[in-house]
Amino acid sequence: MKVGIHAGESLEDILERKRREIDDVGFAMWGYGGSSCHPARVRDYVQRPGGPVNLVMQEITSNHNAAQVRAREYSVDGETWEEVPADINVLGSKYALFISSLDDVETVLDLSATRVGVGNQQGRVGKEYIRGHVDKACLDVVDATTEDAAGIKISLAAPLISPYAAFLRS
Repeated sequence: MKVGIHAGESLEDILERKRREIDDVGFAMWGYGGSSCHPARVRDYVQRPGGPVNLVMQEITSNHNAAQVRAREYSVDGETWEEVPADINVLGSKYALFISSLDDVETVLDLSATRVGVGNQQGRVGKEYIRGHVDKACLDVVDATTEDAAGIKISLAAPLISPYAAFLRS
């Protein structure tokens, strides 16, 4: 996932707030939007055999200045809604991922060595999928790289925890 300024808040401020939420509540909800990584697809992906799933993030320059509207409720299925815990703030987002930590990392992910892991584009090379406005995906890392590597710098990683992903509403 590409990350940067969101709802007018700097990435540094977001990271500080999310780490505080993890310390205080034991988890955080990482908000996002867009048409890729629909919560049902994320849950389908996470529930496959294969071990833990991590959200990895590429820091970018962004100018997302939507209103800082706090989500009041979340739903795993889009039908049954629960209150977002008072100590958690998810701002300006349509969906959220549940994370147990938020770790600084320094690694490079070769998108040519990944494949879309779920959905209509399953099996497509990550390098071909992540482009333009598509900035997130459920990717499997595979051993097969293409001739033209597409390394991206990953600076943050966060393990996903149950219930993994949810819809949000204000």
